[in-house]
Amino acid sequence: MTSKLSTMLLCIISAQSALCAEWEVQPYLLYTAELSDNRRLTIGETTETLGNLLTGGARLGVYTQTRRFYVEPAVVFRRYDKDSDLLDTDDSYLDLYFDNRSERSRFTFAGRYQRESTITSEFAGADDGNPDLDDPVEDDTGDARISTRRDRLYLRPQWSYDISNRTAIVFGGGYTNVDYDEEPGLTLSGYDSSALDLSLRFRTSAKTTIGTRLLASVFEADRTGNETDGTSLELTMRHNLSPQTTVNASAGAFRSEATFLQDGSPTEGSATDAIFRLGLTRNTELTDLTTSFRRTVSPSALGSLKVRNQLLFGIERRLSERNSLIFNVRAYTSRSGAEEDNSSDRDYARAELGFDRQLTRKLGFNLFYRYTAQERVAPGVNINDNAVLLSFGYRPQRLAMSR
Repeated sequence: MTSKLSTMLLCIISAQSALCAEWEVQPYLLYTAELSDNRRLTIGETTETLGNLLTGGARLGVYTQTRRFYVEPAVVFRRYDKDSDLLDTDDSYLDLYFDNRSERSRFTFAGRYQRESTITSEFAGADDGNPDLDDPVEDDTGDARISTRRDRLYLRPQWSYDISNRTAIVFGGGYTNVDYDEEPGLTLSGYDSSALDLSLRFRTSAKTTIGTRLLASVFEADRTGNETDGTSLELTMRHNLSPQTTVNASAGAFRSEATFLQDGSPTEGSATDAIFRLGLTRNTELTDLTTSFRRTVSPSALGSLKVRNQLLFGIERRLSERNSLIFNVRAYTSRSGAEEDNSSDRDYARAELGFDRQLTRKLGFNLFYRYTAQERVAPGVNINDNAVLLSFGYRPQRLAMSR
């Protein structure tokens, strides 16, 4: 009895004590059978493939009233009956997250390491709930015509401080390093990218917050010697339409100064482009809805800028306590600012419609239909793929269809 009272008093005195922490161990294991009629999005005669995917991992975390920390290692094994030399992969991932809050400040740190193939990154999910979804839209990686291995490290620290009840300042940074085992094309050059950002936010009412964000970035490609210094300035707005619905918007400009090789000679160039984002989220007892449209500008290995317009839409409708319908869409256009770097220019769309069934608290299955369409500007060919995926596994927390 004395021991229990001592523990309770210790928790009251220090909520951050390890004795008061909530520990989490969430292992998961998921098997997926995938039937696809053009898995590699190739031109001409298509090949029907049957794939077997095994995903395993665990989230290990500790939580208190003011702190949150977890690490999540995971592995994905993929085996296919055809094109196995290109499609078979053993991919590994490691996510890390730390969040510390005080009365007026908050510090977060997010990290991710990935060891995967370019074929894998080509087929990232439409929207798995991850704001830093790794896909070809965000960097010059995935290309279904090229199969090689890559390592990607991403780090993102951020600190915010409430100056007053209405005003807050936010400092942040980001670092990305990408390396390839083989680099068969210039667009697959490894690179380092670093950024620092400063934001000022002002709450004008109980429902609305406006702000401004200044970002400075440096991009350097390993093979081509391309160096790009970028600066962007954005105005931001967040408005709560209701307790369940929120709108986010931002608009600004990105200015770049680049040094790159052209016909073997060093060349300099500069450009200014508009960037923006408009998003809406709605969460009710039965429905979760997320949609956004954004225009981004980022450097490339050859020195030109990549301009990308992307639409994300995801909705989950809970039919009952254990049954849900899920619909996801990701569509984008990608264009280069230079004719010599248009080999990766494309229009891309992917839609997923699925049914999810939770058999028990920890066991469940889902069935998805996935349609993918792609048109490359060079050589101007339309390609599509139809796939059916059936998954079953042990999952205390619902997993996305693909990492």
